[in-house]
Amino acid sequence: MGTTGHEGGWTAAADGHAGDKARVLTYVLSVIILFCLASALILPLIEPVQSRRALAFALIPPPAIVALYLAHVGRLALAARWAVFGIWGALTLGIALHGGLQEPLALAYPLLILIAGMSLGLASVLWLTGLTLVALSLLLVAQQAGMLEPVPPASPAWMLTRAVLASLAAAALASRLLVGLRGKVSALLQRGDELARRLGEVEAREAVLNLVMENVPAMIHYADRDFLCLLANQPFRTFFGLGEKVGLGGGLSDLVGAENLARLRPHALGALEGRTVALRSEFVGSTGARRIFDCSFVPDRSPDGTVRGYFGQMVDVTEHQEAEAELRRSEDKFSRIFHASPIPIALLTEDGRLLEVNDALCRESGWKREQLLGRTTVEMGLWPSPQDREDWKEKLVRNGHYQGQELRLIDAAGQPHWVLVSSEMLPLADGPAILSFIVDMTGRKRAEEAIAQANAHLERRVKSRTAELTAANKELESFAYSVSHDLRTPLRSLDGFSHILLTDYGDKLGEEGRSHLHRIRRSAQRLGILIDELLHLSRVARQELRLDKVDLGRMAREILDDLANSEPSRQVETVVCQDCPCPEGCRAKGDPALLRGVMENLLGNAWKYTSKSEGVRIEFGCRADGERQRYFVRDNGIGFDMAHAKRLFLPFERMHHASQFEGSGIGLATAARIVRRHGGEIGAQAEPGKGATFSFTLE
Repeated sequence: MGTTGHEGGWTAAADGHAGDKARVLTYVLSVIILFCLASALILPLIEPVQSRRALAFALIPPPAIVALYLAHVGRLALAARWAVFGIWGALTLGIALHGGLQEPLALAYPLLILIAGMSLGLASVLWLTGLTLVALSLLLVAQQAGMLEPVPPASPAWMLTRAVLASLAAAALASRLLVGLRGKVSALLQRGDELARRLGEVEAREAVLNLVMENVPAMIHYADRDFLCLLANQPFRTFFGLGEKVGLGGGLSDLVGAENLARLRPHALGALEGRTVALRSEFVGSTGARRIFDCSFVPDRSPDGTVRGYFGQMVDVTEHQEAEAELRRSEDKFSRIFHASPIPIALLTEDGRLLEVNDALCRESGWKREQLLGRTTVEMGLWPSPQDREDWKEKLVRNGHYQGQELRLIDAAGQPHWVLVSSEMLPLADGPAILSFIVDMTGRKRAEEAIAQANAHLERRVKSRTAELTAANKELESFAYSVSHDLRTPLRSLDGFSHILLTDYGDKLGEEGRSHLHRIRRSAQRLGILIDELLHLSRVARQELRLDKVDLGRMAREILDDLANSEPSRQVETVVCQDCPCPEGCRAKGDPALLRGVMENLLGNAWKYTSKSEGVRIEFGCRADGERQRYFVRDNGIGFDMAHAKRLFLPFERMHHASQFEGSGIGLATAARIVRRHGGEIGAQAEPGKGATFSFTLE
């Protein structure tokens, strides 16, 4: 905005009082310069910590000196503007540097506005007022955000000095003004009345209107009946790229473009016909961006009632509409998931009134959707008792959510159902609501009851079988006792009497008789060995396991040493734990005594079945077998045919005749039983004439 023809003061070149005003301006500027310089010099001496306040005072003299120079060379109008707006800028910068609105320098704003009114006129007053309001608002925002350094309280010395300086400056200025303007009071009063009449309410209202229009977020314009744009605010000009100094009075088509005018014109015509029109439409900005606006067009009527133009207001709702669309999409997605979910879902108010249910809930409860909506769960009889519902609600409201709660609910047929309910409190526009997911557990409950009954029946059967097993063990113990005592007696008699016959009557029996007695003795002794092996096999099945760490490698060395000592004439290469994957060797967890029986049987077999071979080699070791260790005994002896391997670990089954190799046929069966008692397995690989490998695992 520029100055108008009604502005008074130094802007009128033909003013008869130009000389007086130049002197007043010079005097005022001189007082300001001296006051600020004195303050800037004195403040650091009496208040050292307030260096920024001294800087604020030091910023004001430079523009005042420039204005003083311009007044001296006769350019009064420019000097006045420099004095007002230059000092205003320096004052604002100084306040921003030190304390914001708490800085006492802010009290100078009204003085500058007063000087502007005296020297530049109403338009400049309005501009300066608007700038001051904007500056104060920005300073207030910065101060609230903590961006400005807080102002420490002024010292008493500075307060006294400031009061003295201000009083002296005010006294000097007042005396000068009174002396210089005493003869002009009547003229100034008369001129003020004239300005008040000429500016009046119209200009004040126009200034307020312009201030409001330029600062509202809406886009506002005014057009006459010929669609000539006579008014447009800053947002309107910015969106359509019109610039600050658009030539108002031009056609709307030239200002907003043909495409935008085509959208705007039909509704503007409605306003020109006397109707208020409201709509939502899309417009294209100068950058090509398309935005959506809520528009209203209001007719402007002259005093005689005719429509002479319209006011248009456009509010950008693009983000709002996008948010609404996203909300609709979210609601649609939720609705689809809600109704398509195979899990029964209910949305209800805090007092239990059903707002929405999905098809799964209707299907499983037996109720129709229209029977449920709008009614409470207590009215529908879904709860066995109202107190059950109150207890559930109390826990849910207290925690805000409740996951996996087992409840009993009643279906449409009056049948109880066990359900698993997970609920969440939701804040809705109409008040809090409850979203519940319901899983029918009736089948699972029945299955649990059936399992409990089956477990009880199984427990009874286990007790019964345990009793039977206990009785069988007692019978086995009784059998073992009989074998140990009743069968050994006649065997000892056979062997003993045969020995007596050989000793006392051997020379009378002849060679054939002695041979028969020797065979009887060998059979009795062999039967005694079989009885011992059978007793040992039966004890393996009944013996309690004592689990401990066992070094199988060390055990293998001891057994092989004993075997070598028993036949010192044999040349046998023995290898123990040569390539074991574990650094600590072949270690296992089991019953030491029983595992020694396994090792003695397997290593004893290897020693026995290599007795007729040359270059004998017996090896014990282990290797990884999944997550377990597999232990093996390998020899290069006589081997056996794998076609008969199924009988290998059965009692009394032998791969070779007793005349070739001695043995009872019980050893491998005993070893297999011990391995199985340890939760492992045993197996063998062999080839006739090329040896055999026996391997086993433990739990």
